[in-house]
Amino acid sequence: MENYYVFLIFSALDLKKILYYDELIMNDMDFLINKQEFSFASVLIPLIRDGGCPSVLFEVRGSNLSQPGEVCFPGGGIEPFESPLQAAVRETKEELLISEDQLHHISPVGLLPTPSGRLIYAYAAELTGYCGSFSQDEVSKVFQVPLSFFLHTPPEVYYCHVSVTPGEDFPYPLVPHGRDYKWRSGRYPTYFYQYEGHVIWGLTAKILYDYIKKGTITP
Repeated sequence: MENYYVFLIFSALDLKKILYYDELIMNDMDFLINKQEFSFASVLIPLIRDGGCPSVLFEVRGSNLSQPGEVCFPGGGIEPFESPLQAAVRETKEELLISEDQLHHISPVGLLPTPSGRLIYAYAAELTGYCGSFSQDEVSKVFQVPLSFFLHTPPEVYYCHVSVTPGEDFPYPLVPHGRDYKWRSGRYPTYFYQYEGHVIWGLTAKILYDYIKKGTITP
């Protein structure tokens, strides 16, 4: 059996470095132009080592939440009194019904801006002593996928077109060429993984794919 020692989570990142990174993020948030126009969230990728080969733990969103039935990582909005890391840990504890001492080697993955104006801070951590618990208020079920699947299976990629649609009261006379103004548009890649009937896509797949790309593998 292949033995993967995976990624940023299992690297020599100590607590001091993580706290420094989180402080840096908070400073960046204050530096952001028009910060009030954005919303902020944090997610955490839980990795479980069972029998030597790590697996990734996913949630399926509960029926009473927005986007019910979608696959996601633990996470949610950042409260005014907490850092992105604190939010990621808090949400993971609440959704998986675990204690903080079950999370080890917490590592930053990166920052994902979305076309909807949300900034998502992503972390990864090793989750130990997990027995399959979850909050039924937020999660309908959990499942695991071997990390080796993502290492050897590239995602399917499709593109969404992103464009500007001004509101009905937009002041076209104040803009050069009025209604004929050439707004900039773009393409937004959307990633999909399919595993044993589960579809992992959207922001969850995008965060995971970036995490996989950044990882280093030691056979």
